[in-house]
Amino acid sequence: MSTTDSTASELKAPSVADPTTAEFEAFTRYLMNSGRMDEPADAWAAKCAGWNQEEFEALYKVYIHSTQVIIKPGDNTMKLKGRPLEALARYFIDQGGFARDIKEGGLVGEWQVDGVGSLRHGAVMEVCGSGAWEKFSPKVYIEAKNHASVMDGAEFGQHCSRMSDHSCRCGVTFSTAGYAVGSGLGYAHKIFHNFLTHTLHLLLSITDLEPVATRKKYPLTVLRDAYLRTSEESYRLKSVQDTYSANVCIQFANAEFARLFPTTPVPTAS
Repeated sequence: MSTTDSTASELKAPSVADPTTAEFEAFTRYLMNSGRMDEPADAWAAKCAGWNQEEFEALYKVYIHSTQVIIKPGDNTMKLKGRPLEALARYFIDQGGFARDIKEGGLVGEWQVDGVGSLRHGAVMEVCGSGAWEKFSPKVYIEAKNHASVMDGAEFGQHCSRMSDHSCRCGVTFSTAGYAVGSGLGYAHKIFHNFLTHTLHLLLSITDLEPVATRKKYPLTVLRDAYLRTSEESYRLKSVQDTYSANVCIQFANAEFARLFPTTPVPTAS
């Protein structure tokens, strides 16, 4: 996914509405030269939507720094913790090619809506397969949770209610500390039941964002992986539950902070 190839620098991104044959052929040559022919549709979707790898990496770095911020009385939690992940999430979904026209919502006294946008028909088909548009369109609901606590069953239930309030049958969540999808108060069963009744939940954590920031995957590739976890009822598996546990996700955030800020010690609560 490297953008350093000379062919890439010569390639002009086509319009989303009407890419020309010449532009598609040029982009195919770029993929061949960069060795990324395994995910051509995912790369093409991002390119058409205006993806800029350097911009995403900059947003990712700001987000990683925010994961280590310790909130003190009087601090602006939204500015220090909320905004960095929200900005990253909206860029990932919009410029990644999954949806467009993503806007924040919410009025004073209501829950903050991190993003609602219009799904892209082709991207939904690429991620979810044939028939998905009729089931899950036309809008996506985005929720970003940059806290040290896992998204538990109560929070997931609230997320589902907000999706319904905004007439969204597709929701993408970004949670720094992962998800409590396991047994007991977990919600693996609800994710799959909602999928069967045409409401799609795509769960992403910090471990899903790193491969995009390090040029290993494209956004649609990551979303397809999330779709498969949902459609194949994988959240019932202990291995998947462990991957998205708070312990694993927080440790991963700490490791990413150390990688991106090698001379800065990880903050500790006083």
